[in-house]
Amino acid sequence: MGHPLLAGASPGYIAPLAAHRGQGDTHDRGNHRTGIDTASFIAARTKEIKAAVGEGTAINALSGGVDSSTVTMLGHRALGGRLRSVFIDNGLMRAGEPERVVSLFRALGVTVEIVDAQKEFFAALHGVSDPEEKREAITQTF
Repeated sequence: MGHPLLAGASPGYIAPLAAHRGQGDTHDRGNHRTGIDTASFIAARTKEIKAAVGEGTAINALSGGVDSSTVTMLGHRALGGRLRSVFIDNGLMRAGEPERVVSLFRALGVTVEIVDAQKEFFAALHGVSDPEEKREAITQTF
């Protein structure tokens, strides 16, 4: 039995967009342009997402950072209502940040569910003082 958030999701699909980081960037770098066509990049990624998910549902975790925000918007463009976006509230964000992220994406037409996982994160961090161990505890809890 899997996590309840995964109910109905297409198995095994994680958007392979991290490998494309920066390829959609057409602003000036130094005195030259990167030469990447943003519209073509978006079209190719949305086509990949549609093909990978098929008729199923995809789940994406939104942190509010650049990478997850980009994946969320590409997924939304590709799948519309078949994308389930979640923001994991780990209790370690600035006050009001989960609501701010959800509100921003709502304005863009994307529904984002906040999952309150503060207890799980605080339990994983209880008694941990080493910064690297804290980072690993947070990573494993996600």
